[in-house]
Amino acid sequence: MGRPEQHMTFNTGPHRCVGLNLARLEMKVFYQEWLKRVPPFRLDPQAPPRFSGGFALAITSLPLVWA
Repeated sequence: MGRPEQHMTFNTGPHRCVGLNLARLEMKVFYQEWLKRVPPFRLDPQAPPRFSGGFALAITSLPLVWA
């Protein structure tokens, strides 16, 4: 947008999101509690995960085997 400096909004620099640390803590607690409640699982060795790149790395496929 015509700015000479390069930064990632809501991550670093002058526009860092003030709720970033709270959001990280909420996600940590969510995963801890969710993993306590779901049946045991592992990655499917016959179907590896798929990712897409770009500005942010994203998992597009995560096949699981439920034990």
